[in-house]
Amino acid sequence: MKKNLLALSLLGGVVFAQDKPLDPCGSPKEVFSKHLLDKCYKGYFDAIMGAKKNADEAIRLAREANNKVGDLERRVSSLERTAENRR
Repeated sequence: MKKNLLALSLLGGVVFAQDKPLDPCGSPKEVFSKHLLDKCYKGYFDAIMGAKKNADEAIRLAREANNKVGDLERRVSSLERTAENRR
């Protein structure tokens, strides 16, 4: 009888634990600590900051490329005008 009660209480605890919402790191919200959350979300934060850094670098390179294209267009235009003046 005691074994049955123990088994039922353990089974009830498992079912109860499964009904609790989980935070994105996978632990029940009632059990997590700030240290565990910081450890868990550090990877997310690092990934976001890395993506931001890469995006900023891509924007910088795109601006440089755009400036170089503009310079080349001006040079080509200047060369075309020079060629037309020589005719």
